[in-house]
Amino acid sequence: MSFDVYAGPLCCYYARAARSPTDPEQEAARDLLPSIRGWQRIIAPALRSAGVGHPEWDERIDAPTFTQDLTHEGYWAVRLVAAYAQFDDLAEPPNPPTIDSLAGDPALARLRSHESRSRFAHVHACEAWLPLRIAEPISLEMPSGRTHPVGGVEMLKAELAALQRVLIEGTSSNASPSRTIARGALDTWHALAETALRSRVPVMLDY
Repeated sequence: MSFDVYAGPLCCYYARAARSPTDPEQEAARDLLPSIRGWQRIIAPALRSAGVGHPEWDERIDAPTFTQDLTHEGYWAVRLVAAYAQFDDLAEPPNPPTIDSLAGDPALARLRSHESRSRFAHVHACEAWLPLRIAEPISLEMPSGRTHPVGGVEMLKAELAALQRVLIEGTSSNASPSRTIARGALDTWHALAETALRSRVPVMLDY
């Protein structure tokens, strides 16, 4: 199963799932645009309470979109680097993450239910990031109806850059198959976050 990271208008992101096989994606995005605009108005009070300005970004249906393959293994390898950078009293596993190893990982276990208050909160807690100055993840109901923490693209980029530095500092002393995978995923994710910030569009995990 694919595990991608997407940058672009939300109307285009949700249009891919909403459209019928015979409908052009742009038509579906046009139909969804009023709902996304309405959602921006709905979340405005919650954002203001958190000290965030009015939720405006590029929602044009013809705005550029970007998708990169992050992979399930790459995403979790990044999460493990972040977790062990915070809990440096624990030994980071050298092997690539698997479903079984993730379930019993001690650093991830420490983070459980505290992701939004962790050192790398935007990496751990969020699956969506808006191009707004969001210092800490905010719990929002998304247009899909799911409620989960939402972060800021700028903070996501900063956290990913910090993790890149962690890997650079550990290149000679702590190279491992897991960190090799994490390095590739980090480069992909950071580059997409940089593009999203420049284009003023949200970032979404897509899996």
